[in-house]
Amino acid sequence: MKRILPIILALFLSAKVNAQLSANNVVVLKLTSLSGYGRVATVSLEEYATAGGTVVSSTNISNTGGGNDFYLPYGAVGNQWNGYINLSSDKQLITLYGYNTLPTSTGNTELPAVNAPNRTFVAINAAGNIKKVITDAHSLANVNRGAIAYSLGSGNYGVYLYGHGSGIKYATFDANATTPALSTAIPISTLNTLSAKIYEDKLYATSQVAGANLGLNSFDTSLPTASATASQALNLTDSHDFITFNLGNNIKVMYVAVAAGSGATGSTADGVFKYYSNDNGSTWTAAGKVNGNSSTPADNGFRGLTGRLENNKISLYGVTSGNSQNSLVKIVDNVAYNAAISDANATVNILATAPSGSGFRGVAFTPGSIVTLPVSFNNLSAKLSGAGVNISWSTASETNNDHFEIEASTDGKTFKKIKTVATNNGNSLVAQSYQTYVAINDVAIVLAFPLLLVFVGFKSFSRRRRAAMLFIGMLALASSFVACQKESEALISETDQLGNSIINGQKKIYIRIKQVDKNGEFSYSDVVVAK
Repeated sequence: MKRILPIILALFLSAKVNAQLSANNVVVLKLTSLSGYGRVATVSLEEYATAGGTVVSSTNISNTGGGNDFYLPYGAVGNQWNGYINLSSDKQLITLYGYNTLPTSTGNTELPAVNAPNRTFVAINAAGNIKKVITDAHSLANVNRGAIAYSLGSGNYGVYLYGHGSGIKYATFDANATTPALSTAIPISTLNTLSAKIYEDKLYATSQVAGANLGLNSFDTSLPTASATASQALNLTDSHDFITFNLGNNIKVMYVAVAAGSGATGSTADGVFKYYSNDNGSTWTAAGKVNGNSSTPADNGFRGLTGRLENNKISLYGVTSGNSQNSLVKIVDNVAYNAAISDANATVNILATAPSGSGFRGVAFTPGSIVTLPVSFNNLSAKLSGAGVNISWSTASETNNDHFEIEASTDGKTFKKIKTVATNNGNSLVAQSYQTYVAINDVAIVLAFPLLLVFVGFKSFSRRRRAAMLFIGMLALASSFVACQKESEALISETDQLGNSIINGQKKIYIRIKQVDKNGEFSYSDVVVAK
């Protein structure tokens, strides 16, 4: 591996302003052992730059002694299964879920063993405002893991609170309320859950319990607000956080953080595992893995995981599986979606390592971040119609999309832009449809006769030579115009007669779509032939 070093209205606890979080960084939850308690940690949110791992900010979430404490389990192997954090669907909130009651005495008493009636939901926005809400969604000996929120509009969110024992529960949260509160928690599933995510308007969750739901599960209702059924999507032991990318045309690629279960010390079998699907996720094929700290088995796996598209490559940010002094790692997948990833072909950078007495847990992007997943192209078609080409396509979802560029080619290799199409909605979790028409004459002008720049160095020529060059340039321009007209006429004639995409007896029109983000990053659709 290449390394470069449930109540009707939950009780509102507090709203505190901390350091502002900067967009496009990552945050990781840091747990620090609480003196005198062998199984309890205070919690802070550590912000790092995605390039180089520079420390940007540190935000104390526990506020020890302030009456609004927030704790997480720490110290034992099983305590590592907590502290999962998530960025909301609208990229505005970081959410997490923990405990607010300490054991009555010091020692090694576990937080879930306190049998406390309440837990704490936390939401943090870009300004650093921390809002804590008491909830009984998981109580007594139930173990909570994390929370994930999706936007309902106008500052309202649907929230899934998940854990072991009571499984997954749903509540609503008004981030704008003077006294923030969660609604009564509604049971969704008793699935013993490690991590939950929302992709393409659908809820997914991983479970460590052997049986029909071991591994990754999807729910029969897209975003359930009442009891729903979970079905196994991927049978995988010791799976934790995960991320899925929809590449269009029924192609998906998924990465799963795998780390040994409770009572185990980790092994070289752990890591970030890659899978791909050619049937829209119905079946998955394994495609290699990347190790964490291979020299220390207990730290070789991963639990926290997130990712996005950066420079047209999938970049993952994961937290290794050690209890303490573990690492925040960046992994860049340099191979094709259906090629096996490995330590040898992935680029891996350690961004940060937790100090002695502390350990990292969940990881997410900061609020306001451009979390660019590939725009998923579906149903791309190019149909010859009269004197032009009708081009249509759809996207399953869009994130930070700015526009599309229609590109054409006569050899399927060298493409040139022929038209720009604006996005319907730059950020969308629902399907968007597009259609545009391009005149064949426009295609021919772009593709058939690209002019050389005959005037390069024009000013360096003598007066007589400049006159000759100008005359030559005018002839070239006139010839190109006439030729393009003939090219388009021939194209129209032959396609009308043959009903296919033959141009001048040989050439075809190849079409692809270039999707461009607001930050200039881009991705491509598959290539189709106009027919």
